[in-house]
Amino acid sequence: MRAGTLRHQITIEKYSTGRDTYGAQTKAWSSGLNTFADIQPLRGSEYFAAQEIQAGISHKVRIRNQTMINSTAINTTHRIKFGSRYLNILSIIKPSERNIMLEMMCSEDV
Repeated sequence: MRAGTLRHQITIEKYSTGRDTYGAQTKAWSSGLNTFADIQPLRGSEYFAAQEIQAGISHKVRIRNQTMINSTAINTTHRIKFGSRYLNILSIIKPSERNIMLEMMCSEDV
């Protein structure tokens, strides 16, 4: 993977739960991994092919294969913060199963 294509800085956030001072359960997104990515909006036939597999896919995000800061693997419970936009991860693909790169099919949170 060429480093020049990884030009967008993103944060992969993890959904976490906790308790407030009254003991009630709270839910929030917490920052996990800051990295660089290649973000491509899907176009034309690529978009329609993705829609057949899973509805709502609008972007493909590629990063170097890595784990979160606390050694948790990136999965579909995480989301991507890209500037002021949020992308929900719908599926994760390891091209060629070489553990070099992750491709994440995402939908934009509106």
